[in-house]
Amino acid sequence: MEEAEKTYTREQMLLLDKLNEFKWPKMKIVRGKHTKIITENNSGFIL
Repeated sequence: MEEAEKTYTREQMLLLDKLNEFKWPKMKIVRGKHTKIITENNSGFIL
């Protein structure tokens, strides 16, 4: 899977915050220049 950059809207970012609140097992959202989601196999994809 290729990493693709995408501009997310405020609503989508709020949704990501909600998902992060659930503290999905082996998954975390890393904030930075690009928002990145790290999954259990440690393959992050950039939003």
